[in-house]
Amino acid sequence: MRALIVAFMLSFAYVGMAQTDTNKIVISDKGHSMEMKIGDSVYTFSYDALYADYLKKGVAKAETGDYTGAISDFNTAWLYKNNDAQLYFNLGLAYYMTGDYNQAVKDFTNCIGLDSLYEAAYGQRGVSLCRLERTDESFKDFFTAVRLAPEKGLNYYNLGIAYLQAGLNENACFNLYKAKELGYPNASDVIEQYCK
Repeated sequence: MRALIVAFMLSFAYVGMAQTDTNKIVISDKGHSMEMKIGDSVYTFSYDALYADYLKKGVAKAETGDYTGAISDFNTAWLYKNNDAQLYFNLGLAYYMTGDYNQAVKDFTNCIGLDSLYEAAYGQRGVSLCRLERTDESFKDFFTAVRLAPEKGLNYYNLGIAYLQAGLNENACFNLYKAKELGYPNASDVIEQYCK
């Protein structure tokens, strides 16, 4: 499949060439790379390099707000390396930003499956679950994020917001004050509104 995609992409460069034995294209999958022969010339494409390139392109698109384009590039990167937690985390973020919270939860879950200590994935999966009004399920993720990175105010903030959604204001305020103490900037506004 990977060889087919690269062949398709590269074929545009050779459209219009007369097909002779000297410019015939032969593509071979070498397991960790792809080899393309054009006549006497040989070109090798590392799957790791292709993965890194598409991952980088996806991140750049996400940074400009082109989340659909980012998802496309991340999915292409997946063809070359589908066992990297960072890829699934990036996919989860992009799907979250498009409003596809169910797919975001799936990708954050895949990320956690590859790296059970990926604190940000727990936090983002928790936020996605809250968006799906599955707040009760989000608590476990927020607790895990706090346990993995107790120095991050964002984790306490997210936990506080989940408690607010569940109507547990005392618990919410405790966590929001902790987020504020750790320097999380949005905590003060929420405290002012809900923790008087």
